[in-house]
Amino acid sequence: MTAIKSLLFVWKNHENNFYYQIGTLSYDGEVYTFEYSHKSESPRNVYEALSKGYRLHPAFPDLEKT
Repeated sequence: MTAIKSLLFVWKNHENNFYYQIGTLSYDGEVYTFEYSHKSESPRNVYEALSKGYRLHPAFPDLEKT
């Protein structure tokens, strides 16, 4: 069994100095997967970041796609 390695992507809003979890990049030993935090119940997820000025990365323009 291979451990999945994950890296959290965060964005800092310079107006309020809050950090928002934008998504997670995971690696299972063979495949890299990026997923936005749109399913997160955290108050500082990607939807909240979008409302505060964050723009989706051009390489990952679809919130729902993994």
